[in-house]
Amino acid sequence: MILESSNHQGHQEADFSRSLRTADFKRSLKTADVNRSLRTADFKRSLRTADVNRSIRTADVNRSLRTPDVKRSLRTADVNRSLRTADVKRSIRTADVNRSIRTADVNRSIRTADVNRSIRTADVNRSLRTADVNRYMRTADVKRSLRTADVKRSLRTADVNRSLRTADFKRSLRTADFSRSLRTADFKRSLKTADVNRSLRTADFKRSLRTADVNRSIRTADVNRSLRTPDVKRSLRTADVNRSLRTADVKRSIRTADVNRSIRTADVNRSIRTADVNRSIRTADVNRSLRTADVNRYMRTADVKRSLRTADVKRSLRTADVNRSLRTADFKRSLRTADVKRSLRTADFKRSLRTADVNRSLRTADVNRSLKTADVKRSLRTADVNRSLRTADVNRSLRTADVKRSLRTADVNRSLRTADFKRSLRTADVNRSLRTADFKRSLRTADRRQSELQRFMPERP
Repeated sequence: MILESSNHQGHQEADFSRSLRTADFKRSLKTADVNRSLRTADFKRSLRTADVNRSIRTADVNRSLRTPDVKRSLRTADVNRSLRTADVKRSIRTADVNRSIRTADVNRSIRTADVNRSIRTADVNRSLRTADVNRYMRTADVKRSLRTADVKRSLRTADVNRSLRTADFKRSLRTADFSRSLRTADFKRSLKTADVNRSLRTADFKRSLRTADVNRSIRTADVNRSLRTPDVKRSLRTADVNRSLRTADVKRSIRTADVNRSIRTADVNRSIRTADVNRSIRTADVNRSLRTADVNRYMRTADVKRSLRTADVKRSLRTADVNRSLRTADFKRSLRTADVKRSLRTADFKRSLRTADVNRSLRTADVNRSLKTADVKRSLRTADVNRSLRTADVNRSLRTADVKRSLRTADVNRSLRTADFKRSLRTADVNRSLRTADFKRSLRTADRRQSELQRFMPERP
C-alpha cells in the first residue's frame, strides 16, 4: 500500500511537472510569438520610417536641387535688372549731360544778353549823369547869382540899420545928459539941506549936553546938601525931589536920545539917499559908457560880419567853382571807370564762356569715361555671374552625387537590416525548434521513466 501510494504520488508529480513544463513551453512559445510579432512590427515600422525619411530626404534633395535653380534664376534676374538699371542710369547721365550742356548754352546766351543790357544801361546812365551834371551846374550858377543879390541887399539893410542905431544912440546920450544935470542940481540942493540939518542937530546936541552937565552939577550939589543936612524929613523930601528931578532928567535924556536917534536916522537915510543918488549917477554913467561901447562894438561887429559875409560869399563862389570842377572831374573819372568796368565785364564774360566750354568738354569726357567704366563693370559682373552659375552647376552635381551615394548607402543599410532581421528570425525559429525538440525529448524521457516505473511497479488490484 505504501509503495502504491508512493507510485501514485510520483505519477501525479510527474504529470504535474509535465503539465507545468508544457504550460511553460506554451507560454514561452506564445512569448516568442509575441516577441517575433513585436519585432516584425518594429521592423515594419522601421522600414516605414526609413521609407518616410528617404522620401523626406528625396524631397529635400529635390528642393535643394530646385533651390540652386531658383537662386540662379534670381541671380540672373538681378543681373538683368542691374544691367537694365545701369543702362537706365547711363541714359539718365547722358540726358543730364545733354541738359547741362543745353543749360550752359542758355546761361551763356543769358549772360551775353545781360552784358549787352548792362552796356546799354551804362550808356543810358552816363547820358543821364551828363544831363544831371549840366542841370546841377546851371542850378549852381542861378544859386550863386541869388546869393550875390542877397548879400548886396543884406549889406544895404545893415547900413540903414547902423544909421538908425547911431541916431538913437545920439538921442539917448542927449536925454542922459539932461537927466544927469537935473540929478546933479537935486543932489546939490539935498546936500545943502543936509548940511543945515546937520548943523541944527549939532547945536541941539551941544545944548542938550550942556543941560545934562548943569543938571548933573545940580543933582550933585543937592546930594551933598542932603547928606550934610541932619533933618531926615528934609533929606527925604530932598530925596523925593531929587528922585523926581532924576526921573525928569531921565525922561528928558530919553527924549533927547530919541530926538538924537531920529536925527541920526535921518542923517543915515540922507546919506543912504545921497549914496543911492551917487550910485545911480555912476550907474547911469557906466550904462552910458556901456551903451556907447555896445554901439561901437555892434558897429564893429556889423562891419566884421559884413566883411565876413563878403568873404563867405567869395569863398562860397570859389568853393562852388571848385566843386563844379571836381564834379566834372569825378564824372569824367566815373565815365572812364564805367568804360574800364564794361571792358572788364566783357573780358570776364569771354573768360567765363571759355571756362564753360572747357567744363563742358571735361564733363563730356567724364561721362564717356564713366560710361566706359560702367561697361567694364557690367562685363565683369556678367563674368562673375557666369562663373557663379558654373560653380552652382558643379555644386549641384556634387550634391546630386552625394544624394545618390547616400540613397545607395541607405538601400544597402536597409538590405543589411532586412538580412539581419531574417537571420534573427531564422535563429529564433531554430531556437524554437531546438527548444521544441528539447521539450519533446524531455517529454519522451519523462514518458520512458514513467513507463519504466510502471513496469517495475505492481499493478493495482
